[in-house]
Amino acid sequence: MAENVVELGNAQKWVANWRSSENKVLGNTIKAYDAPGVDFTQTLAESGAVNTRLYLAIDNNGTLKTLIVGVDEDGSDMIDASKEWYIYDATSTIPPQTGDVNSPLMTLP
Repeated sequence: MAENVVELGNAQKWVANWRSSENKVLGNTIKAYDAPGVDFTQTLAESGAVNTRLYLAIDNNGTLKTLIVGVDEDGSDMIDASKEWYIYDATSTIPPQTGDVNSPLMTLP
């Protein structure tokens, strides 16, 4: 079986918890992120990468972003452009992107 799998029912509860939480980020309008597979592929292809780490960020236009970096076997971030260890802009938020309007996670209030 695949690792780190969350069953749909639990995922729906967790998503609903976020959307109804008092800890709102940007008005709690972010429902999801589109994350290009190539960013994960490139990150894990970096020499020494065994994992990834995601950082929340807000760009100069006020857009919430998620940045992805490689992580080595010691749990250290791999950030060094001279070694081709890059920081990738891994996401676009939904909204304004549309996402899968029929997803059982997207359709939650």
